Amino acid sequence: MLEVTEDAALAAYQDAARAAITEIHARWRDAIFVGGSGLYVSSVLYVFRFPPRDPGLRARLEKTHLARSVPFPDFLDTAIRMLCRGKSCEDLLFGDGARPMRLPNSKAGWFAGAVRRAQKIDPDFRRITPHDLRHTAASLAVSAGANVKALQRMLGHASAAMTLDTYADLFDDDLDTVAAALSNARRSSIVTIAEHPRYLEAPQTAFSEQPDLGSSLDR
Repeated sequence: MLEVTEDAALAAYQDAARAAITEIHARWRDAIFVGGSGLYVSSVLYVFRFPPRDPGLRARLEKTHLARSVPFPDFLDTAIRMLCRGKSCEDLLFGDGARPMRLPNSKAGWFAGAVRRAQKIDPDFRRITPHDLRHTAASLAVSAGANVKALQRMLGHASAAMTLDTYADLFDDDLDTVAAALSNARRSSIVTIAEHPRYLEAPQTAFSEQPDLGSSLDR
């Protein structure tokens, strides 16, 4: 269990998880994975070798300082407008607009207090961190039909490959679902054309008498 101020790295998780599995097997027990993203689980099950960490490269990939589009549902519009009052387009949305908000204390900060209040209302509400909300937002976006590129823009990833590596398990890979979607698309695009009953009484052939449309119009 990590605190919100602790660094979470895939390589460190791999080492810790494999050590735990070895210890469990030494007691003649089976190790069972519960939860986690596909990337983290795969790092334990398969041969993943990680190069030494390069803080400079990580900063260039993650903090590109490019504009990021972040959609929000309309029920937040009033709250967002209140936060924008008295601020310019260059100011930060949260806090005083000039300085980024400090990370909340993991045990006594405002976020921990909000979690405790939620747990009083719902005893089954589990302990979460601010970063968990980012994963929740990604999950909800995929459930709403967001594609990989849209999710990449929302999360600010350097590439769509990074987004897929992190959230591949959220995207439905069921081919039956794809087939059903194609059938629904065809069904919704079918257009039925109503014809005059006169022309539906008997099938026309190359030798049957064709209706005299000109004389009908003259009358």
